[in-house]
Amino acid sequence: METLEIKLRIHDENELYSRFDEDRQVLSDDVISYISDRFDERKLGSRIRVKIISDEPLDEENVKSAFMRSADALKSLNKKQRLLNNGKMIRLLIIGVALLAIGIVLTISLDQLPLALISAVGTFAVWEAASICLVKNPENTAARQRIEKLRDAEMEFEVKRQ
Repeated sequence: METLEIKLRIHDENELYSRFDEDRQVLSDDVISYISDRFDERKLGSRIRVKIISDEPLDEENVKSAFMRSADALKSLNKKQRLLNNGKMIRLLIIGVALLAIGIVLTISLDQLPLALISAVGTFAVWEAASICLVKNPENTAARQRIEKLRDAEMEFEVKRQ
């Protein structure tokens, strides 16, 4: 199985962490973004190795823990977004189907303009629900799988003085 090696070159361990995190437990957004961008270069099914090259020895356990915490936080955010998407999809579907049903029932007694508005809003709601189901949910699933792959990435450390 092929392995994609993502190399991070740092001078100081503090470069890995968010500058607001005094306890050095949260990876910086730059580090997460760089790793995520490089992840997209991998071939399907390949493993990931994150190699951190630094001027000085690192607290490897703390780096690994921060990496896991960051991945867990991203996974939690992903799960929350999936639940919000599903709730929105269900609401839109119910509203859309209800409006379309009302439009069909009221075709006898309403003028064309109010009927067209009800039908348009109902169709739009159903369309948005379908968009969430067919586009956003698969994107969310792909992001979750990426996070899980990154969480399982092999970590390697190397000291290389400049």
